[in-house]
Amino acid sequence: VPTATYNWYSLRIHLSCNIWRNGRSETTVVRVGPWNDGHRANKNDLAIAFYLNGKLLKKYSTLDISGKPTNVSGSVSHYTVFSSIDGFQRQGNGRLDFIATRVDGVQMRFSSDTGQIIRAEP
Repeated sequence: VPTATYNWYSLRIHLSCNIWRNGRSETTVVRVGPWNDGHRANKNDLAIAFYLNGKLLKKYSTLDISGKPTNVSGSVSHYTVFSSIDGFQRQGNGRLDFIATRVDGVQMRFSSDTGQIIRAEP
């Protein structure tokens, strides 16, 4: 099983470990961004990032996810772009997707192999 260390800290991560019949193993780590400071999504704040076997696949800023700066849920001093994180879900075709829902109700499906957005729909 591969091991990895990261030079970041996160309050929330999701892990998926697969060991294939040929002995190959994969570990997917999804890092969920924090409640960021401020009240508007921007390109500098992390929303979510995907890693495979210790290597960054793809990361998204809060603006990438929200689509517009005001599509956030906030407190007095912080904001988030997700209303829920559902985590990994195996699909009927065997593919493993990562599911998260934006604050406006749009469900986002990400590929656990690439980190790419597969689908975003209400």
